Amino acid sequence: MAGVRVTSEIGPLESVICHTPGPELLAVTPSTKEDFLYDDLLDLEEATREHKRFRALLSRFAEVHEVEDLLADVMEIDEA
Repeated sequence: MAGVRVTSEIGPLESVICHTPGPELLAVTPSTKEDFLYDDLLDLEEATREHKRFRALLSRFAEVHEVEDLLADVMEIDEA
């Protein structure tokens, strides 16, 4: 992807935290979509496919972390 370039005000993107779409999207219905700040309903399978492609793109130039994995790591840390 020669045309892809993601930068910030201070330098190139090095890492990113992502959340893979899951069953929480099923809570978004025609009557609740505005409560969740959605303009339209999302198809979970399509959103998952698109997210997988987006992560693959990001991983070409940045370290990609899954929020669920990071939370699991934090929960394993014993408090002092």
